[in-house]
Amino acid sequence: MADAGRRNQDQGGPSSVERALLVLESCAKNGSVTSISEITRDTGIPKSSVHRLCWNLTRLGALTASENGFTIGVRILAFGGSNPWLRFLRTAAAPVLHGIAAETGLVSNLAILAGNEAMIVDEIFTSQHGVPKEVGRQLPVHASAIGKALLMGRPRTEVERILGAQDLSSVTASTLTDRDPLWEQLQQATERGFVVSLGEWRVGRFGVAAPITSNGRTVASVGLIGLSATPPAEGIGASIRLAASEISARLVS
Repeated sequence: MADAGRRNQDQGGPSSVERALLVLESCAKNGSVTSISEITRDTGIPKSSVHRLCWNLTRLGALTASENGFTIGVRILAFGGSNPWLRFLRTAAAPVLHGIAAETGLVSNLAILAGNEAMIVDEIFTSQHGVPKEVGRQLPVHASAIGKALLMGRPRTEVERILGAQDLSSVTASTLTDRDPLWEQLQQATERGFVVSLGEWRVGRFGVAAPITSNGRTVASVGLIGLSATPPAEGIGASIRLAASEISARLVS
């Protein structure tokens, strides 16, 4: 979204609504207090405009101000909770997310496809330290386990449409940026029912994820995140595959 905002600036500048959305997205991605300087750097919007937008959004309840910056306000959280499909999905997934987090000791999360990115819409924390909050963050589908799980089971034409025409960005040295190896990885992951990512999104972290389906279509994904210092235990793939199956069943029950 920030890249889109920068492109629009080059073409005359984003609208006020687009700027406000970029600011909100920046705060949501950070998952913690975000300073005006950080928002400026993330969005490419001039600092003076960011300052004005942040305080206008705070006045409207979309942001909450603190001494060190801004966080997403309760009004935005309430809007998110009012989406019927998202509310249904989160309700169906909640007990499974809690169960697998307790079983593995890892952070569990839930994602949906948002454009060509994976948006984290829920997560459960346990004793795993060093993993930041991700709710509201959008991750590149090609560089994260939970994103790749959203691509699993889709025909290549659809995967290519989601990825877009642009080159795949390298987030870390481990990120797959060649489409053919990525497609091969997705095929292998589809066969076994889960996908693993080692340091592709964040150095020092791993992810394991599986697709959630409804009527034969991938509609979301469930994943586990941990630190590379404690590599995934044997059988964790089967656990996340079972979790995805349980959520899928709850969507039709």
